[in-house]
Amino acid sequence: MPKSEWECFERAAELVIREMLRLIPHAELLAEPDAGEFFPNPVVLRIGLKGGRSGSVLFTMPEWTALNIISRLTGKPGTMRLEPIGKSALGEFAGIIAGNALSLLPGQESPAFLTPAEWLDPGVAGESASGREGTGLRLVMGAVGPMEIRILMD
Repeated sequence: MPKSEWECFERAAELVIREMLRLIPHAELLAEPDAGEFFPNPVVLRIGLKGGRSGSVLFTMPEWTALNIISRLTGKPGTMRLEPIGKSALGEFAGIIAGNALSLLPGQESPAFLTPAEWLDPGVAGESASGREGTGLRLVMGAVGPMEIRILMD
C-alpha cells in the first residue's frame, strides 16, 4: 500500500481519537503486524471496503482497551464487560475512523463504501489477513491503551 494511503488512515484515526476520546494518540507504522500478536485477550473488528476500493480494515486491541474506549464513548466509567451496546459503540467508532480515511484516500474515481463492523475471533482474523497486501499502524492512546489498525487491500 502506498505511503499516502496508510497516512490517510493515520490522519483519520488521530482526528477521530482526538475528537471522540479527547486524546492525542501516538502512531507508528508496523512492518509486519499480526492480528493479536502483541495483545492478551484481543478484540478484533473488521470493516469491509467495497466499490472503488476493496479490502478490509482490521482493528485489534486488548479487551481492556476496548472497554476503556466503550467507557469514554458511552459515558459509563468502569465498563467491565463487552455488552451489545458497547460492541455497537466500538463498531461505530471503528467505522468512523475507516470512513474518514476512505474520504481522504487519493484517486477515488468510483464510489466506495463500508460494510458494518464484524467481530472476529483473533484466529480467524489472522487467517483472513495472511497472504494479503497490507500495512498497519499501532496507536497508543494514553491511559486508554494500544490499538492496531491493519489495512488489507484486495
